[in-house]
Amino acid sequence: MRAMTVMIVVGMSGFILGPLLGGTALAHVRWEWLLVVNAPIALIAWIGVRLGVPADRTEDLTGDGLDLPGAVLSITTIGLACYTLTSGVEHGWLSMATLASALGALLALAGFLWHERRTPQPMLDLGVFANGTVRGATLAQAGTSIAMAGVIFSLILHFQYAYGWTPIRAGLANLPLILTMIAATPVSEYLARRFGQRIACLVGAGLLAGSLAGLAWGVDTGTPRLLSAWYT
Repeated sequence: MRAMTVMIVVGMSGFILGPLLGGTALAHVRWEWLLVVNAPIALIAWIGVRLGVPADRTEDLTGDGLDLPGAVLSITTIGLACYTLTSGVEHGWLSMATLASALGALLALAGFLWHERRTPQPMLDLGVFANGTVRGATLAQAGTSIAMAGVIFSLILHFQYAYGWTPIRAGLANLPLILTMIAATPVSEYLARRFGQRIACLVGAGLLAGSLAGLAWGVDTGTPRLLSAWYT
């Protein structure tokens, strides 16, 4: 539970710190330089694995082969799905390029699911989703991530284009979300221990829905202007 909580907090922090650090960088350099930031992060990860992860033992390894078809199909699915969104904005959602890309993503996804069910050494064992806890947790996490990412992305654009904020200020406006997630971590762990995972998930989903509704009301009633004055 602690490992999952830390992973979620770190992952969601990236959604918030990304626009802030990216906005700061864009104030001084071109956007292409933002791609370079991944290089030192990858280097730090490589050093961390070399120094912090014990070497593999031969008796712990298996002779399973790599699921290369599954990897290719999954990459194709994600790549075409992402291109579909870009093509829809640039060429129209009913254009041939967009429709062909969307159809290709669906076909690649269907091929991936078909292959993973039949290969003896799948990249993703779909059988784990037969467990209700795993299936429910996956759906809850996916829904929460989509909701949070959508809200943060929309707010960043709304603050910049509707209220004229700089990218740095728009990123700062979302910074309290990290503090909220860190503060809520012990609360979620307590709820899971005291009442079980189901109740903890229901409480968390309810709070998320309420906070998003309150956020929508705040944006509609001009709260961002108050925040703008406070940051100024």
